[in-house]
Amino acid sequence: MVADDEHGYLYVGEEDVAIWRYDAEPNAGTSRTVVDTVGAGRLKADVEGLAIYYGPNGTGHLIASSQGNDEFVVYERTGTNAHMGTFELAGVKNTDGIEVTNVGLGSQFAQGMFVAQNNDKNFKFVPWQSIATSISPALIIDVNAWDPRGPYVPPEPPGNQAPQVNAGNDLATTVGFAVQLDATVSDDGLPAGPVTTTWTLDSGPAAVSFANAQSVDTTATFSTPGIYNLRLTVGDGELTHSDLVQVTVTEAPTNYTASFQDDVTTNGQYRGTRDTMLEGKKPNATNGADKKLSVDGSPDQAILLRWDVSSLPAGSPVQSAQLVLHVTDKSDESYPLYALLRDWDETTATWNQAASGTNWATIGAQGTSDRGTTQIGTLRGTSKGTATVELSAAGIALVQSWIDNPSTNFGIVIQNYNNSNALKIASREATGGRPRLNINIGPASAPQPATALAIATALESDAIIRKLKGNTRF
Repeated sequence: MVADDEHGYLYVGEEDVAIWRYDAEPNAGTSRTVVDTVGAGRLKADVEGLAIYYGPNGTGHLIASSQGNDEFVVYERTGTNAHMGTFELAGVKNTDGIEVTNVGLGSQFAQGMFVAQNNDKNFKFVPWQSIATSISPALIIDVNAWDPRGPYVPPEPPGNQAPQVNAGNDLATTVGFAVQLDATVSDDGLPAGPVTTTWTLDSGPAAVSFANAQSVDTTATFSTPGIYNLRLTVGDGELTHSDLVQVTVTEAPTNYTASFQDDVTTNGQYRGTRDTMLEGKKPNATNGADKKLSVDGSPDQAILLRWDVSSLPAGSPVQSAQLVLHVTDKSDESYPLYALLRDWDETTATWNQAASGTNWATIGAQGTSDRGTTQIGTLRGTSKGTATVELSAAGIALVQSWIDNPSTNFGIVIQNYNNSNALKIASREATGGRPRLNINIGPASAPQPATALAIATALESDAIIRKLKGNTRF
């Protein structure tokens, strides 16, 4: 490869394919232009050395070694790199590297020199004028056009460029449901200072509610169906740039199942699950990154689970709810579920503390201010695989409170320190079978519970299958 310092190009020889020209500026991207191809063009594999002859005012030549036929191909340095001619050097075979200079190098090479590696044995030095005049029309000969030994004059730094913004892919949601806006923003750092971002409604049938209109990644909620165009405007103090995302909003269904489960894909739509394990024998251990979680009474172990359900509109009537868990180690004992009454942190929770600097009222989350006393469900895992926990009326009321007031959502604990046969489940870090919460929303008649294999079960004639995105609390 060879770099054209004046024009800011990088030429790359791909041995059996082509010569490519890239824009060498750091922000130029990965696009490229073909100069010539092997086989169909003037080159015969392999393409080896590349060199640039610098002429006056940005002119000159690009020279390539075509090893397969022991020739050297010359192209214009400007424009589309048009072909100028081809030459050979007597006795030179299988050339790899080449170089050329316009500068006079003593009496023998007073008008410049071309050098070529010869058959892995030696080098061939040739006066440049003998090559330049052998091609018609003759190539440039100018000993003053370029001085590689002259002082380096750095280019002027580029001026301030407007920030770049991508408002994301077009989206769809229903009335009352928060939709996640996932945009990207970049800036050149000029001028110094913060970049501002603002979401606004560009067009639509009604107003839109942004969770945080100044945040690049936020949520938007709509009260009226229709097509909305939302604009994200980015400014650096001097220049601004904006982009639009279109959101299609439809009427909310009467009955549906909302399912909350961390997606396995890296760009998944939901990342709102939090889980960890408390261990009596390891009172200071943090287990938020474990792929398996264990509940037992010998030794004492408990599982904490929480799902962010804040994307559901407040007041959505919960008819039933289920936990769908994947049992990795079975047990012949049952384990009760209770509501957690205090906040906890997945990364720092231990047997002794709910979060860094905050202790449980009683170690192992056993205090009356740590968890409720009413059992809201029972986990039974007598075989490996899917285990579905149907929440009781108290559990349904608990989930309803999470929807109506997300700040009260501390999740649940699976706990029985009197048992002696451990049960293990896959955590949100596992590659499959991650904990899932199904919430069945509807009027008085309860919808059919979700099956273990479905992420959301269609209910009645107006049922939908949805995955709701949200990370507002966590």
